Amino acid sequence: MRRVIRAALLAIVVWPAAAMACPIEQPDARGDRFAARVITQPSTIPLNAPFSLIVEVCPVVGDTAAEAITLDATMPRHRHGMNYRPEVTRLDDGRWRADGFLFHMPGAWRIAVEVESHGTVDRLTLDRTVP
Repeated sequence: MRRVIRAALLAIVVWPAAAMACPIEQPDARGDRFAARVITQPSTIPLNAPFSLIVEVCPVVGDTAAEAITLDATMPRHRHGMNYRPEVTRLDDGRWRADGFLFHMPGAWRIAVEVESHGTVDRLTLDRTVP
């Protein structure tokens, strides 16, 4: 009888967490608490022309929702960032649109997604190369 009760309690505790796990199958960036997928619009990042990002963020475990995100980009080899600050708009649950990205140099860029939730900030990064 104790085994049945333990199994039932384990199912109650574990099943909801597994059901709430992140639906992103192949995230571009993953941290301890959140994962993110980033889609560029247009699909190829243009050099020295504005572009947008659609960012989907979800919890890796549990159901802690992202409350807000901040985005930025830098060129690690050159130790500088963009000359513009993108404007981020929440679309719906777990999705944001960032307009105003502009990569003014070819080369390796690192996009940072800072996810705010319950008073903490998680930083996710992903790399993109502009030809």
